[in-house]
Amino acid sequence: MNNFFLCVFCFFFLNILNSIAQQTITINTVDDLFLIGKDIVFLEDTTSSLSIEDILQPKYQNKFQKNDKNVFSRSVSSSAFWFKIRVANFSEEDLWFSTGNIACSYIDFYPPDSLGNYSTVHKTGNLRPKSTRLYDVKNAFWLPLNESKESQTQTYYVRIKQSFPIFLPLEVGTIRSLNARNDINQAITFVFYGVILIMTLYNLFLFFSIRDKVYLIYVGFLITDGWASSYDYSLFEIFSSGETIFFHQNYIILALPSIIFLVWFNLEYLRLKQNAKYVRFVLISLLITAATVLLLSYLGFLDNTFALNIAQILTLLIYILAWGVAIYLLIVKKMQEAFYYVLGWVFQVIATVMLVLVMNGVVTFSVYLQHSSYYGIIMEVWFFSLALGTRFNILKKEKELAQEENLKLVKEQNTLLEYKVEQRTQEVQAKEAKIRKLYEDLSDSIHYAQRIQKAILPTQEKFNELLSRSFVFFKPRDVVSGDFYFLEKIEGKIILAAIDCTGHGVPGAFMSLIGNDLLTEVIINKKITEPHHILQKLHIGIRSLLKQQETNNRDGMDMALVVIDIENKWLEFAGANNPLVYIQNNELEVIKGDKMPIGGDNSRRAKSFTKHRVSLENETVLYLFSDGIQDQFGGEKNKKFSPKRLRNLLLEHHQKPMDEQQAILRQTIESWQQEGKEKQIDDMLLVGVKV
Repeated sequence: MNNFFLCVFCFFFLNILNSIAQQTITINTVDDLFLIGKDIVFLEDTTSSLSIEDILQPKYQNKFQKNDKNVFSRSVSSSAFWFKIRVANFSEEDLWFSTGNIACSYIDFYPPDSLGNYSTVHKTGNLRPKSTRLYDVKNAFWLPLNESKESQTQTYYVRIKQSFPIFLPLEVGTIRSLNARNDINQAITFVFYGVILIMTLYNLFLFFSIRDKVYLIYVGFLITDGWASSYDYSLFEIFSSGETIFFHQNYIILALPSIIFLVWFNLEYLRLKQNAKYVRFVLISLLITAATVLLLSYLGFLDNTFALNIAQILTLLIYILAWGVAIYLLIVKKMQEAFYYVLGWVFQVIATVMLVLVMNGVVTFSVYLQHSSYYGIIMEVWFFSLALGTRFNILKKEKELAQEENLKLVKEQNTLLEYKVEQRTQEVQAKEAKIRKLYEDLSDSIHYAQRIQKAILPTQEKFNELLSRSFVFFKPRDVVSGDFYFLEKIEGKIILAAIDCTGHGVPGAFMSLIGNDLLTEVIINKKITEPHHILQKLHIGIRSLLKQQETNNRDGMDMALVVIDIENKWLEFAGANNPLVYIQNNELEVIKGDKMPIGGDNSRRAKSFTKHRVSLENETVLYLFSDGIQDQFGGEKNKKFSPKRLRNLLLEHHQKPMDEQQAILRQTIESWQQEGKEKQIDDMLLVGVKV
């Protein structure tokens, strides 16, 4: 949110309009994608009352002006803007027009009919139902233009109105080229939120370990600032399957918590109550005033444009004051912990200035510079986290110095050797209690993480509903696990997977959270039900999220995934290293997975997974599992349990009830360990289903 208001304030003074003749936008190939900011003409309707009939009159046609920048941008205004677009299509595919972001409140689209008249209008926008959107895309509005090879120049009119500052990187291209650009935008967005998520979990862990409330306040700032920074590429558009009008209507009110948490973090981290109490009073007063103005506007007591401009100025003053007092404490009062805090603001300001320069055409627009605010927030978050670490170290040193001074005084005041021995014993006991307390806190945090991990796993009730004859044998090596399982029903198909992530314990659990989120995105949000396509999308997602193209990160996961169609009596399987074992007519069959993991590979070649289909005309028992059981050492000769021994065990007992199979498997593997006197070496997971 801090980028949002800083950009608006700077941008308010940098708009220039020039009148010039309009050019025709010509698309020659299906891969062409043009940023058309300089190729459009526009008309500002200050009354927001002009109709298409008015616009077509010569009086208003002569008022259209040429936009002189690659993007169309304006400060907060109550005006509506009309755009005139001339297009010729020589490509093999239909052309579409993109607004470049989702921030447009109202869009009226006027295509010409066969006679060149504008008798029809299509109305859409983020304050209109999703059913009005002509193409399902999450971070922009796409409108259809010329059909394939429609080389005759067509003229279109688009009317856009919104209550917030306008920043429109308008583009024309085919679905193919627009999707390629959209993939980059979404990748940057997901990486941004991945960083926010990781830093949130990290600081939550520190809070539960150290019990310093400033970490919890900072977590609140991370969550709310990540939310507030997503308006142009809406987080709620990406993850919400329902209507999002409420979120767009109430964005400013919903974004208020980010300012509140920023001020709160500033007050606590810099200890303004002790170091600058008057600045503290002014900061709180400005925050209350800005919040009051926005609430009065929301309730209809103030004009929205006026209120937003006032709130922007007040918010900018908050940011200037917050940064200024940090510089003062660093330079004048030699407050060491203010150093990284100031650096975080420096990068935030640099990113904001860069975004303003892009918005005003001073710096050439690119899809990467379009997200400058994300980079600024990432750097700010990083340095704020370093600042918290510095603060902790300084407080720790101060505490240690105080303890040393107290010990010195005690030693000086006590002359008897027995008393000194007693004091030394008490110190040892105190340190032992502190270590014990830290261990207990760490253990509590890990068990809390276990509850989080359990919450993402499918419940027994869900298995009873979708696969009534089934069992899950799940035995993590540590409190939390790198193995997990997934179950979902979508479009009449049941999707079941057993996943083995890199590592175990806390690192493996982090990977399992990432894997579960990506599975949810691919299957539920994107509705992909082909098993090999699901694995391929997961591979791309892991590599992008962990930046494996640029780093030496090799983390990934092995997986066995089936898509079951009960009605049509078939299943499809795809595997990454892990197989599918199924039994029909007392015959055990094994379909091996492809010999490659999901993620963990820095080669540039694209991965392609294989899809296998199995008929379910006869009763079938199928098993999905990780390698934890078959790799477990034990037995008389202290060897691995082995894949062969596991398959023989499954074949021997496959006709028994599923809960009995689970009990036999558990008893067998525990006896195997006890016989060899071996501890569990890896997470164990096996899912059995009878269909």
